[in-house]
Amino acid sequence: MDTNILPEQEIEILEKGYRRRVLIVFLRATFLLFIALSVLMLCSYIIARYKLEEALESSKAGSLSSGYAETAIAPVAINEKVAIVLGFESRPSLAMRVTSFYKAASAQISLVGVSYKQKGKNNDAEEVVLTGTALNREALRSFEKEVSKLEFVAGTSVPVSAFTRDKDLSFSMNVEIKK
Repeated sequence: MDTNILPEQEIEILEKGYRRRVLIVFLRATFLLFIALSVLMLCSYIIARYKLEEALESSKAGSLSSGYAETAIAPVAINEKVAIVLGFESRPSLAMRVTSFYKAASAQISLVGVSYKQKGKNNDAEEVVLTGTALNREALRSFEKEVSKLEFVAGTSVPVSAFTRDKDLSFSMNVEIKK
């Protein structure tokens, strides 16, 4: 039972008015949001234009701004200092070594891990452990030969246990790095 003191016709008029007010509020909010975003985009455009003009003027002058020059030179200076401290000036980086290992691997070799460790009394010896799977014994043996040919490799060793199966050989190869 619906207890309403208004007649049906007035209820419909009130509902239409309510829907119209909600629609008007929604449209006004959307319009104000559009205006605010337009103002923000205009400000961003003006700032970007100003920065672009500033960059063009500095490039025409033939010099970099001092802040940019310091930022560009800082990583180079840091790398030089690290190289001097660690004594790696004439040696290939670890990333280059790892890349060389992956290049030495044929399609029959799947490397799944590369571990780096330092050994010796003063951590003066380096060793890399390559782990993966080989399709067969010949592929593993040829990979070991290819790795031993790399200029920074002092020696390689693969445990005999890695050659026990005929196919899908899991291996762990120790690679000694030259000093």
